[in-house]
Amino acid sequence: MVQTPFTWRYGGREVFLSGSFNGWSERIQMIPMEGSSIGFQIILDLPLGCYQYKFLVDGTWQVDQQQICDVDEYGTVNNIVLVSGTEFVSPDFKVEAFQPSTSGANDRAMLFVVFILDIEVDVEQAFHVMYDKLHSNPAIFASDDLGRQTVSSWKGWKFQHHRDVLRTLVPGERMPLIHAGPDESLADVASRILQNNISAIPVVYSVNGLCPRLLHIACLSGVLKHVCRHLKHHLGYLTLLQQPVGFLPLGTWAKEFRRTSARPLLTMRLSDSLNAALTMLLEAQISSIPIVDGGGNLVDMYSRSDIISLAKDNMYTQIQLYNMTISQAIEIAVDVRRDRLQTCTRFDSLYRVMELLSEPDTRRVIIVEARSRRVEGVITLRDVFDFLSTKGA
Repeated sequence: MVQTPFTWRYGGREVFLSGSFNGWSERIQMIPMEGSSIGFQIILDLPLGCYQYKFLVDGTWQVDQQQICDVDEYGTVNNIVLVSGTEFVSPDFKVEAFQPSTSGANDRAMLFVVFILDIEVDVEQAFHVMYDKLHSNPAIFASDDLGRQTVSSWKGWKFQHHRDVLRTLVPGERMPLIHAGPDESLADVASRILQNNISAIPVVYSVNGLCPRLLHIACLSGVLKHVCRHLKHHLGYLTLLQQPVGFLPLGTWAKEFRRTSARPLLTMRLSDSLNAALTMLLEAQISSIPIVDGGGNLVDMYSRSDIISLAKDNMYTQIQLYNMTISQAIEIAVDVRRDRLQTCTRFDSLYRVMELLSEPDTRRVIIVEARSRRVEGVITLRDVFDFLSTKGA
């Protein structure tokens, strides 16, 4: 265990400390600092490690902006402390117990001295002032730089350096978690999913960023299902939802049916190579491609998820991207592929397409000619939400 000091220097009637070292479950009351009307302090015995912590000042959670801060996976800003193998006491604490030792010639005297310097003093000049009392190597900057660096800029550099060191010591650092709260509107949830280009978002409940609880996993199809259920009995008043999708500016269409979309409708044939399908998915940044026959009629659909499914039972060991056709890949994965193919005609209503897209695992609807099943276009979940947002829905 290592004695680790924590200090709050900004006033308050009552200050508590909480952190990841106690699972955020306990609020530890801090003690007023002797000789200070605004400072609070406490020393905890902590195991080695890196911990996040925060101060509860008069009922409000706060961080010390002068100490190292970071954002956790829930987007909450916390302070960070690294507990190393050497015990230490912060200079903010009273250190009367540490007096110069005279017990022997080989003993080192321990003396804490406070220097008061103008923050615009050159680092080189500051080091000259403190030289006799410094025990560490002052050569942090090259000699030519010391005369040009001020104390305030050097502190900024030191803060960033410590932050970078901590980042290398915190295992498995991840981007902040993108999440929604239970009181946010469905429109805000859908917008966040679209803006971050993700397929789902966790709905998390927490109080002041503590003890987060997962309530639900929201996705666009789920949001759309709720919207359809709500609007189902009011369609008579919603003429926009009754309009045929072939006459609305949404989706990706074949050239002869294209309205405002500049995106070309991409298709592939069963005889095309699996490598060509993968290349098209990646370069076009799309998740699926309609598979058509020689006449352009719909046969199947191939998706990124179909390629991922080849990992099941090591099926990928049986394939060669350049030599295998899409038809062969579909045959191999027939046991793990689900029927996600939803179709409609350009004369079906927007509400009908919304109903199809609200089904689980459905992210796009293929628009076909009724008799021949010739592919005319594709409408995705994103297309519908983007269109509705322009209409103020």
